[in-house]
Formats: sequence, structure tokens, C-alpha cells
Amino acid sequence: MRAIVVDRVGPDARPRIAEIPIATPGPDEVLVRVQFASVNPADWKCRSGWMLPFPQFRPRSPFVLGFDGVGTVAALGTDVNDVRIGDRVCVRANQMTGQNGTFAETVCVARSDTAPVPDGLPGEHAATIPVAGVTAYQSITKYARVASGQRILVNGAAGGVGSYAVQLARHAGARVAGTCGPDNAAYLRDLGCEHVINYRTQNVRDASRMWAKGGVHVLLDTVNVDGVPDAGELLRTGGVVVGVVTLGAAQPYREEELRPYGARFVAATVKRDEARADMIALARLLADGSIRPPAVEVISFEEAPQALDRIGSGHVRGKIVVAIGAGE
Repeated sequence: MRAIVVDRVGPDARPRIAEIPIATPGPDEVLVRVQFASVNPADWKCRSGWMLPFPQFRPRSPFVLGFDGVGTVAALGTDVNDVRIGDRVCVRANQMTGQNGTFAETVCVARSDTAPVPDGLPGEHAATIPVAGVTAYQSITKYARVASGQRILVNGAAGGVGSYAVQLARHAGARVAGTCGPDNAAYLRDLGCEHVINYRTQNVRDASRMWAKGGVHVLLDTVNVDGVPDAGELLRTGGVVVGVVTLGAAQPYREEELRPYGARFVAATVKRDEARADMIALARLLADGSIRPPAVEVISFEEAPQALDRIGSGHVRGKIVVAIGAGE
């Protein structure tokens, strides 16, 4: 089968298209024929070697990239009795243990890392659920515990996680502001942001305080690299900064800087044992129209290596999705 691989991970790793063997599913595993795979910042970080400090990460060579996607079940391992061949499923790859990813014509994953896709939900939309969608869902519902009437500021609101987070917060009854560059202001308003802050020309703290004079209840930082300057000053007493942590990202917020404002920091890492249920919940919200997917740009298999450089720049609206076996 064809796959997008790196021969090693590190700053100079260059993805290439290669032919590799198709895996055989073991006990409690399924083989999925991939239709669409989502491109995530974690893919760029993985390729660049961010995961190497983790002792459990032992990538084989060549190593297949791709953290999530959607496809149809092609084969079953032993002890799998609640998934059938031909089922359409969302997929989370487990690259932290060095397993192959979803940038391939097939991927072998644990049954628990799949979730059914409702009829009528397009594959390119479903492919955005397992990583960006679940990260946003858990950040909003389980870490921030967003409630009706609260005010939420989403930093990096136009990206994949941010696009979901804005809508999920609105769905919970919150009022939402978001930061973005000038080209994405209309996009965020269309998603439901009532206040949009251009981080390039505006002071985020001042613009946020104009909108929420008493401070925001939650600052959700989907970028979580440099941090929002003076974060404590834009939070109300008892507020929380939720930072999305991916693959060992730096921690830009210090508890001692938030404490004088009565605020705290929470690191949002995906609860993998809850991800399947969350994928199912998100798919239902998309299928019934309660929320919509991020803006999706579908690219060809051959364009995927270059997409990793684009995603590394941090300026992609919504999601880039690779069409792998979309016509099958």
C-alpha cells in the first residue's frame, strides 16, 4: 500500500510517499481502509522530533505519519465482536507507541480507537473529529466546564480546535470571543463569535476587557506556545486558563502569575479512554446540525508532505484533510 513516511524523525526529516506492507490486525484490533486523513499540528511536531523525549515513543522506520482520519473497516482481529467489516468509522492512531499513522491506504488500530460515523456525515468532515474535535470537546466540557451565561475567550479560534471550541462553547450557552488574524474575522463571526480580536493589531488584554468588563470566565488557549500576555488581567476572579498541550508543548502560563488574580491554569491533554465516547457525541452533533465542521480544505495524497510545512506555520484556517481513498 502507499503511505506517507519519514525514514527518521527530527528537524531535517522529509516526508515521502512509499510502498509498505499492509498490517494484519491482532487481538482487539481492526484494519481500516482510510478514505480521508486529517492534518494536525501534532503531525508536524511528530515529524520534527518533539516526541523523542518520551521514552515510550519508539518509531519504526519507515514511520507513517497521520494522527486521525475516517474510513471503512477492512479486517478484524480476534475478540472484536462489536465492529463489522464495511462499517464506516472515525480513527485515532496511537503513534505514542510508535505505531503507524493514518497517512496511508490502510491503518491498523485498537477497536477502542474507532467510533461509528452516522449516515450522511461526509467523510472529509468526520475526519476532523478524532483529534481537533475531541481536543476541543474535552477542553470545553471537561477541563473548562463551560456553562450557560459564561464569557469565553478562545485564543487561536480560527484553527481546527478553535473552530470546534467556539461552537461547542456557544452550544453550551456561553458568549464567545476569539483571536485571529485579519483574514479570519468574518469566519469567526459566522461560527458564532460575538467579539473578534485581531491579535496582530490589537492588545488582546485590552480588547477582551472592553468586551467582558468583569473579565472572562475561561481563556482557552489552543495555541499554548507564547501565551496570551497579561492573562491574569483579562480573567475574572475564579477564572481559568485552559491550555491545549500537545506532544510536550511548552508551558507559557505560570501559576504564581495567575494566583494574584484568583485564577488558575489547567493543562488540557486528551483523555484517551474517553475519546471514543466523545467522538460518538461529536459525530451526532455534526450529523444533526447542532454544530458544523471547521472549514475544510481537501488536498490530494501527493500534496500531503507539503501540507505538513503549512500546518507548522500555524496559520491554517480550519482543517486540511488528505483524500486517500475517497473514491472507493
